[in-house]
Amino acid sequence: MLDAVKTLALAFDGYRFPRHAHEHWSIAVIDGGSGSFSCSGAGHQFASGSVTVLHPAEAHDGAAGPAGIRYRSLAVPEAVIKEVLGTDGTPSFVNRVLQDDTAYTRLSQAHCALTGNHPWMQEVIADALGHLFGAHASGGRSQASDGHASVVAAVGRYVDESLGSPITLADLAAHLELSPAALLRRFRAEAGMAPYEYVVSRRVDVAQGLLTRGVPISAVAMHVGFADQSHLTRHFKRLVGITPGDYLRRPAVSRSFKTD
Repeated sequence: MLDAVKTLALAFDGYRFPRHAHEHWSIAVIDGGSGSFSCSGAGHQFASGSVTVLHPAEAHDGAAGPAGIRYRSLAVPEAVIKEVLGTDGTPSFVNRVLQDDTAYTRLSQAHCALTGNHPWMQEVIADALGHLFGAHASGGRSQASDGHASVVAAVGRYVDESLGSPITLADLAAHLELSPAALLRRFRAEAGMAPYEYVVSRRVDVAQGLLTRGVPISAVAMHVGFADQSHLTRHFKRLVGITPGDYLRRPAVSRSFKTD
């Protein structure tokens, strides 16, 4: 199996992100300014020099502070974490904003290694993630809140298989053999958001990867299930903070850290 760590560097002034989620671990170093976000029922404040961590598929929102914000992020697949840590368990972070100079420095180095295709890229990334998870993560995270199998994981698999097609609550419920009401209740309890919000977030995540590989914006929109390019652009701008065109014009090109 091949997975990739993806990079993103952005700056915002006064922007507010609506509630959304990412497929992978979302780890960011804050280079300037300040901001806030909420997830799992708690609010968090961060400032320049801090590190923020979000679990995969975790609903969150966010806002830049009065002076704006500059940050660099890493989207890290679970498979990479398991390889780096040498474990099959799923770790968990209690603190989502970390004041750790070593973690900040090593994650910054990892971001630079990825965007610059550094010859020791894998070692730099493994060192950064090993320190972050070794120093701040613990145990395994429950994948469901009520003792049942994870509905978020099941919905995620279905969405990946049906990405280019319309996906309704009835489709998801039938696939999981649940009533629509039961699916809504369990999904909200586990993910903190509605299935529709998760589906849109997943479409935008996949769109970022396709754009990075040079797929035309109109083709990306069709591939990930948006009605047209304007539909993609509207949701992309809402969740990423910039348009697909601006995303393509970024100076740094994402690189891949592969794991077999």
